[in-house]
Amino acid sequence: MPAPPNLFRPVLDVLIPHYRNPDGLAQSLQSIADQDWLGTDATTARLRVIVLDDGSDAADMTQVEAHCAAFRAQSGQVLDLVHEAQNR
Repeated sequence: MPAPPNLFRPVLDVLIPHYRNPDGLAQSLQSIADQDWLGTDATTARLRVIVLDDGSDAADMTQVEAHCAAFRAQSGQVLDLVHEAQNR
């Protein structure tokens, strides 16, 4: 029995460390969304972006969450947001 086709799609994980720079994060996410890596799209490749926020304040996090939601909607790719309440 053949394996499901999703198992053979290329996988790329991108980790973005973040601290109090929502505009910079927006630029990074846009750059990732604009990439044509391996000449693929959301139907043939799996991309996972992980944004690791290390203690940004509530006002910044509101913007960060909005940028992450926009990336998900635009790219159709997975984005996980991990927020630590305190900078470590």
